Amino acid sequence: MTFPFFGPPSIERLKKKNALHELRKIVEGDADPKRRADAIAALGELDDSPPLEQMLVNGPMKKEAAAALVQMKRKPKDDIAARIHIVQKEWDRVADCYAAVEPLREVAMTGDERDATAAAARLVTMTNPVAEVKSLQLLREGSDAVRKTIIDARLKSDDASKVLDVLVDLRPDDTAARDAAKERLADIRAKSAIDPLTKLLPKLLPDFEGGSHVARMKLESLGWQPRTRAQRTMWLVLADPPLWDEIADLGKDAIAPLMTLLHRKELTEPVMKTLARIGGPDVEKSLRGLAAALDDVAIEALMLVNSSSAVRALIFATSNKHRSVEAVGKLNQLIDGHASSLSADDLQLLANIDNTVLEREASIWEMASDPDGGLLPRKILRDVDCSSIRARARKELDRRAS
Repeated sequence: MTFPFFGPPSIERLKKKNALHELRKIVEGDADPKRRADAIAALGELDDSPPLEQMLVNGPMKKEAAAALVQMKRKPKDDIAARIHIVQKEWDRVADCYAAVEPLREVAMTGDERDATAAAARLVTMTNPVAEVKSLQLLREGSDAVRKTIIDARLKSDDASKVLDVLVDLRPDDTAARDAAKERLADIRAKSAIDPLTKLLPKLLPDFEGGSHVARMKLESLGWQPRTRAQRTMWLVLADPPLWDEIADLGKDAIAPLMTLLHRKELTEPVMKTLARIGGPDVEKSLRGLAAALDDVAIEALMLVNSSSAVRALIFATSNKHRSVEAVGKLNQLIDGHASSLSADDLQLLANIDNTVLEREASIWEMASDPDGGLLPRKILRDVDCSSIRARARKELDRRAS
């Protein structure tokens, strides 16, 4: 930035001339900190907020920018207002709103211990859902001082759910905090006219029955025990480690909850094996519809339970006009992967499978492109070739006969 012979123009003169561009350049790059601070104050008096907000968020002169923004006539946006109060250490004045959450979290993670704990203390008292999530995130990731602030605040609450959140998110070595949380939970239950369990069940039970480990931990901390065999199945699945032998002993009552977990990647294999151990027509019925819809996991599970049932489900799928071609491919894969385990009856059934003839309505474009048919509605027949299935099945039958 170049200046005339008599030196740079004074901030006061630039302010009187409403020279916003020149004042902004001084704020951005002047070497003299005092001159930059004076330019910031001048921009505040001229109600030029963008450079001040930028300085407040990312700049080195946050205090000066906050002071200048306070002097402006216009009301700042919620996030800027929150940052002003944070910079000026007016923690109690930070509004309980979504926009204030991230600025507080930033200070709690990166500020010095005094500011970090003050920001955490304000964040943990907020009632909006985002603040709840971020305060629990700090409980897992924050410094020891920040974590202690959050734990202490939540353990003072009469809300059992807040105490349960502390129990779930504590680190393994937080023995003292875990014991304090359990004592506080017992105290809440003893003094409450309505058992917290009654209040929390409507939310926790659906999460638990959907396969949430966190929901199980919370229910366990409240002393809840499963009341039905279906609930007990999920309880045993969510144990650490899962108790698959006990689940299999529950028989058909375990089928429905296991089916909800069949596609959970980390549980697919043990769930399939447990369903196979339970076996019987109820398991087959639960899997057959999914297998006929060409669900790979269900096909594999049904093969463990009853390979004949899996074969018939896929043969049925070949007659479905939307899945026929894909079903042929699935049957080929099944024979290639399981030929040796298929019964002679299943192989004979596959060796004699007929091509599928599918019928559908002709589209308007197909009718228009036919010079003889005009635009009259008509059916189109399509032949789905199953010769590859027949060939594979006969090859395996010949191998066994030789």
